[in-house]
Amino acid sequence: MNLASDVPTAAALCLGLPILVGVVFVFAAGFAFARDQAQQQHTRQINEDVARRVRLDAMSQTAFRDYVCSLLVRRGYAARVVEIDPDAEPVPLMLLIVETPQARRLALTLRYARAVSPATLRLLEQRKAAFGCAATMVITSGSFREDARQLAGQLGCELVDRVALVAWILEAHPEWRAV
Repeated sequence: MNLASDVPTAAALCLGLPILVGVVFVFAAGFAFARDQAQQQHTRQINEDVARRVRLDAMSQTAFRDYVCSLLVRRGYAARVVEIDPDAEPVPLMLLIVETPQARRLALTLRYARAVSPATLRLLEQRKAAFGCAATMVITSGSFREDARQLAGQLGCELVDRVALVAWILEAHPEWRAV
C-alpha cells in the first residue's frame, strides 16, 4: 500500500517540476521583456529631451549643417563647410568635408523628418569625386529607409541617424544624460 501511494506522488513530481520550471521561465522572460521595454522607452525619452534642448527639429538646414560640423570637430575630426554656388546646384546641398583617419569623406547633412531614400545616397556618391573624396557620409536628424541602408552598405557610405546623432550630442554634453 505504501508503494502504491508513492507512485502517484512520483508521477506528479515528474510532471509538476517541468511545469513549474516552465512557468518560472515564462515569468522571468516576461519580466525581462517588460524591463527592456521600459529601458527603451527611457532612452527614447532622453533622446527626445536632448533633441528638444538643442532645438534639433527647429534648426534651419544651414544651422543644422554648422551644428553637425561643430560636433564632428568636438569628436576630433577635421571638418569644414563646403560652400556651394547656389546657381550651380538645382538643389542646394548642405555639405561638409570630413577628414577621418580612413578617408576624406563628403558628408551631406539633412535636417529631415522623413526617412532618407537611396536617391539621396546616389546623388552624394555622384558628387564625391568632384570634391576629391574617397567616401561619403550622410548625417540626418531623421532616419534611413531600409533600402537606403542596404545601398549604403554597398557604397561604403557611413550613415548617422537621429539616434546616433543624439549620442554624439550626449558625448559633447554628458551632463544631459541625467535629464
